[in-house]
Amino acid sequence: MKRPTMIAVLICLLALLAVTQFGQAQTTVPSRGKVASSYSVPDSLNNEPETQTRLLQRLTVEVRKLRSELLEQRLEAQELKLTLLKRELEQARAKQQQLEEEEQALSQEVAELDKQLSQSTLTTEDREQLETAKTELDGGRLERLRAERQKVTEQKAQLLELLVRAEQRWQELSERTRELKAVL
Repeated sequence: MKRPTMIAVLICLLALLAVTQFGQAQTTVPSRGKVASSYSVPDSLNNEPETQTRLLQRLTVEVRKLRSELLEQRLEAQELKLTLLKRELEQARAKQQQLEEEEQALSQEVAELDKQLSQSTLTTEDREQLETAKTELDGGRLERLRAERQKVTEQKAQLLELLVRAEQRWQELSERTRELKAVL
């Protein structure tokens, strides 16, 4: 049941409860012997406290059922949130792994360029080209990869924190649902 519908049903039940309690509180006018109210409550309810008690018990059970349904919906929504957070966390982990592999490959390329630069048989022109390639790899691309990896690492930490809180909330809702079902 959707939340607005559940709220409307709850309000109706509470209104019915208020009307029955109002019927108990009514007094008779001595001169006329009639109920001094514009509300009409069946005489069977006014004369039978057991009927009112049973009605109150039924309303209480119905309110508990509605509350249980609401908690179950909140629990389902929390489960969906957990699923989405886990998916986002896996994506962040995959992205981090990819960036680490790219960074490692670039580091190996830089090491290879360093090895080539250490050779004494290189011409000046070859040495300049290798230095330029090394600077481009080491300075630009490698630094961008490291910055992006740091950003993903921070995102992953935030997602982990959100996941922990969402799991705690799910546990709380689950426990409250179990407690309420035990009462029903």
